[in-house]
Amino acid sequence: RDDQGNIPGTWHPKARRDDQGNIPGTWHPKARRETYDRNKNIVFNYLKNWIYQNNNLRPEAIIGMMASIDKETGVKVFNEDLNENEYIGSFSHEQQEQGHSKLGEGLWQFTTRLHKDGYENFVEDNNPINPNAPELLEDSKEANLEYFLDSVFNPESNMRHEIGGGNLDDVKDALTTGTVEEIIEAINNKWLKPATYGALVEARKNLDKARKDETIDDEPFIIALEEAVKDHQENLTDRFSRGDTL
Repeated sequence: RDDQGNIPGTWHPKARRDDQGNIPGTWHPKARRETYDRNKNIVFNYLKNWIYQNNNLRPEAIIGMMASIDKETGVKVFNEDLNENEYIGSFSHEQQEQGHSKLGEGLWQFTTRLHKDGYENFVEDNNPINPNAPELLEDSKEANLEYFLDSVFNPESNMRHEIGGGNLDDVKDALTTGTVEEIIEAINNKWLKPATYGALVEARKNLDKARKDETIDDEPFIIALEEAVKDHQENLTDRFSRGDTL
């Protein structure tokens, strides 16, 4: 089985049950959960031992990061106890996005060239700030984690220009002193910037423009903003709940 639990060319008979959310090439939900739990433990132990300038990550930072990864790598799995499907994090660096654009890759579900190129360059440079990092970086859970943390904590990171120094400083402050929810929100809004956040920003801009033009009825833009706020809050709430269960 690979990192996502797939056995090339084979599948568990129970994976034929489409009503359980399984598709050809996958395996029984229990075996899948066991693999995802192993991945999650690998991520947790790596973050627990991560160090920069003699400082480890706070428990709140680890939970906030893992809650974000849990959401980003969410895969539909059938819950036999509840008799329904649910989305649980695979914590796999090989995870491909299953919904929307299907462009997302890895623990952080990179969808843009900004992060895909940034990650590739980071791995190629092979110069993480963590002395406990592998001697040779390659595409892996560890490299995914190092890329994120390097961009946040390394003042010389090439990503400061791409993501914005102010954004990265906000994420760093949250990881250093914030609550779990503040950390999750900072990662989401300042680093990941998912579709719901982009839609929220766009809706605010559109409403501002409409209000400056007296010939435009701003009511539709108010409604659009309310919907964007609702969608983005649902996204954050899901992430917060994942942090509560870690």
